Amino acid sequence: MKVVYNKDNHPFGIKSQLRVILAILIVVPILFLGNYTYFFSRNNLIQQTKIAMSGNVDVIATGLENNCKRENDVIKFFSYKENLRKALENASTNQYELADVLNNDIEPLIWYYLSSDTNIESIRVYSTIIEKEHIGSFLSQPMTDDEKAIYELCESHYSYMWVTDSNGAVYVVKSLLDATTSSKVVGVVVLKVKNDSFFSMINQTGYLENGVLVIDSEGNEIVHKPIENTELDDTITSGIRQNIYKFSEDNFYSGKGFFMSSSKRLDNGWSLYYYIDRSAIASDVMSILVTDLIIAAVLFAIAYLVASKYASHLAKRITNLNDMAGDIRGGKFNVVDMDKYKDEIGQLSESMVDMASQLSNMVEEINKRSERDLLRKDSDIHYREWLFDFVVEKNNDILAVLGDEGFAPSFLTSNAQEILGISLELLKPDIRC
Repeated sequence: MKVVYNKDNHPFGIKSQLRVILAILIVVPILFLGNYTYFFSRNNLIQQTKIAMSGNVDVIATGLENNCKRENDVIKFFSYKENLRKALENASTNQYELADVLNNDIEPLIWYYLSSDTNIESIRVYSTIIEKEHIGSFLSQPMTDDEKAIYELCESHYSYMWVTDSNGAVYVVKSLLDATTSSKVVGVVVLKVKNDSFFSMINQTGYLENGVLVIDSEGNEIVHKPIENTELDDTITSGIRQNIYKFSEDNFYSGKGFFMSSSKRLDNGWSLYYYIDRSAIASDVMSILVTDLIIAAVLFAIAYLVASKYASHLAKRITNLNDMAGDIRGGKFNVVDMDKYKDEIGQLSESMVDMASQLSNMVEEINKRSERDLLRKDSDIHYREWLFDFVVEKNNDILAVLGDEGFAPSFLTSNAQEILGISLELLKPDIRC
């Protein structure tokens, strides 16, 4: 019975197959782990971003609160100077008293604060009571539109206020009331801050090219640090002013293309919004993915080289087996096992040598038997010739050799026709005729 084994058709040799298999076994796990790392890192980075944004918002809000309180104390101090308020109240009749108060009391204090507080750019006092445009270096009438607007605002609001002008400058202002009844505005003290130093914590708490917007209770912009994507920045700031974003309990909002965190409203009515472009996070995560792909490519190249070397070695051993089989098929049984390894291929090579040795012995035995059979046939022929010559013909007999299947002779002496008088053509089918 013939045993048939299935044979798969591969378009590539064993060497190429081994290269691909070994490379895939190394690279596929790397790609899998890389993708897992990518998604895991992205989620972690989002959580890290949320925590970082919330922390930076707290830092900025605390810094602004402290700066505002310090400048509020300064401006309150001037509003409590009773001698200044009296002098302003009587400025229309006694300007010399006002000048004396300014020179001896107010101006030294202003110079002290200007030199000791790096957040203060200027301190000025405005009044419509004085007849001249200004008295000294720090007292004058409101002349510009911004100065007049601030003065009119303070006439209706006596507490301190934080305001901005048309140029984006930030002020804290407070009315100076008369010393007698505290019901009449005699002046306004205006403290202008240095935006760079006053809001320095905004730049010091940067994260992923973030943007910051600080607005007052009426939606007016106090300070704005935009992100690089101006279109997205406009969309975010417009939504903030329209109050369309619904923040979670932890003051975080995840929008389309951005993340945003906000602070609680500050004591002066300001609101702080801290936001970043999501693409900034994506770029960091993509750098992780690109790094993984580079590592995978390098490892693939190394794996391919190692696999090629191993495949070449293994293919050479298989080629030796094939050559050995070809020699055996051609009748060369004196093959030598050149494979010194003890694995399956080495065992197969050793088995092929044993098989070749057995085949050689079998062929030798068959040859010997063939020689004996030839000798036996020669002896049989000589015997038949002797039997015919000396027994049959000399005794005038006929010799016929019959088989088991009938009376047709397999051998018949040629003298049968002469002795019997019957032709050989009739005797050969049946000797009995």
